[in-house]
Amino acid sequence: MIQLIGHSVLRDLLSDIREAGMFAIMADETSDLSNKEQLSICIRWVDSGFKIHEDLIGFVHVIHTDAETLSKAIKDVLIRCALPLSQCRGQGYDGAANMMGHLRGVAARIRQEEPAAIHVHCWAHCLNLCLQEASKSCHIIRDSLCLVSEIAKLIRASPKRSAVFLKLKDQVSPDAPGLRPLCPTRWTVRTGALLGILSNYDVLIDTMAQINDECHDEYGTRAKGLLNQLEKFHTFFGLKMCYLIFSTTEELSMLLQNKKTTLDEASRAAKVLARFLKHQREEATFAGFYQGVRDAV
Repeated sequence: MIQLIGHSVLRDLLSDIREAGMFAIMADETSDLSNKEQLSICIRWVDSGFKIHEDLIGFVHVIHTDAETLSKAIKDVLIRCALPLSQCRGQGYDGAANMMGHLRGVAARIRQEEPAAIHVHCWAHCLNLCLQEASKSCHIIRDSLCLVSEIAKLIRASPKRSAVFLKLKDQVSPDAPGLRPLCPTRWTVRTGALLGILSNYDVLIDTMAQINDECHDEYGTRAKGLLNQLEKFHTFFGLKMCYLIFSTTEELSMLLQNKKTTLDEASRAAKVLARFLKHQREEATFAGFYQGVRDAV
C-alpha cells in the first residue's frame, strides 16, 4: 500500500516537472546505517507561476561510487521518470573528484551528452570545506570541537551517566538545551552542540566530578581529564570563540540552502560574513569579546 501511494505521488510530481519543460539535477551519495551506498537524486524546476521547487525523486543503491557508475545511475533514473536529458539545464553536486572532475567526473560526462547542463558546485558545500580547512589551522578551535565531541560521547553513550547529567541539569538549569552530538561532516551545523555545552557549563563540571568519583574505570579517568579542561579559562574562551564563528556561518549556510536564494543574495551574504569575521580580528573588537568572556566566567 505504501509503495502504491509512493508511485502515485511520484507520477503526479513527474507530470508537473515534464510540463515545466526544463529542470536541473541535484545528487549526492552517502552510506546508510546498513553501510550501503545510497545516491539521492533531486529535481529542481520552476512552474508556470515562477515558483521554485526542489523535489526528491528517490534513492538509488549503488555498488560503486566512481563517476561512471553514478552518471549511469542518474541517467537511468531520468529514463525511468521520462525526463529527457536534453531538457536538463543544470547540475548541482559536491566537490568530490568523482562528481565534478573536469574530464571524467559525473558533471563532465553528462555535459558531454547535454552541453547546456551547466554544473554548479554546491555553495553550502563550499562554505563547509572552507570552514573545515580554516578550523584545522586554528588549534584553539580544533581542540574545542574535540572537547565538545568527547563530552557528548561520554555522557550520551551511557544511560547511567546521562541520568547523572540530567539530574544535575534539572537542579541548576532546567530550561537550558540538552547536549547534542557534533556532525562529523557538516561543519556549518555545530551551533546546537556548542550551545548545549555553554548553556550547561557548570552542570558539566559537576557531572564530570561526580563521574570521576563514582566510576573507577576508564570512563572515570576520561571524566577527570575533561574536568581538568573545563576548569581552564582557555577552554571556555575557545568554546565561546567557536560559537561566535559557527553561529554566523550557520546563518549563511541556511541562506545558501534556501531554494529561493538568488545568486546576488548569496554573494552579498557571503561578503557580509567576510566583513564580520574580518571585523572580529580588529584589536578593539577582540578586546570587547575577550572582556565579555571574562565577565561570563
